Amino acid sequence: MLWERSWDGNDWYTRKKLANGKTALVAMQRDETVNAAMPYFYVALAIVKKRKQTYSSDVFDNRITGDGGLEGLLFAKQALIDFEGRFSLPHFAIAVAGSDGRRQRAYERYLTRLGYRKERIDGQLVMVKRINRKEAQA
Repeated sequence: MLWERSWDGNDWYTRKKLANGKTALVAMQRDETVNAAMPYFYVALAIVKKRKQTYSSDVFDNRITGDGGLEGLLFAKQALIDFEGRFSLPHFAIAVAGSDGRRQRAYERYLTRLGYRKERIDGQLVMVKRINRKEAQA
């Protein structure tokens, strides 16, 4: 999976053209305000009609929506797994929040299988997975 960095180097993006012609975009947006010792990456998923819409700054503000079906969700799941394995920080967390109750319940059900746990951050229920890698010893 190909990951691209944002212009400021804090966020990461990957995208895929789906079979229905739409494009799925997964973004990992870094937030260090939750825990200064461990950066959090919030996951954002957008499915848009045209690839050029993925370059828009408002792609995640609920004005652009699309239907990616199961293929889009499987791509997002694989992106989470891939990001966790590729990112080089020894300690970081991945957080997934549903935009509504239905999505949050689905995330709670399926992300627990990947090691995510339900937490409350800033008053919102979020699924979080903390990655703690031991430093390689020489």
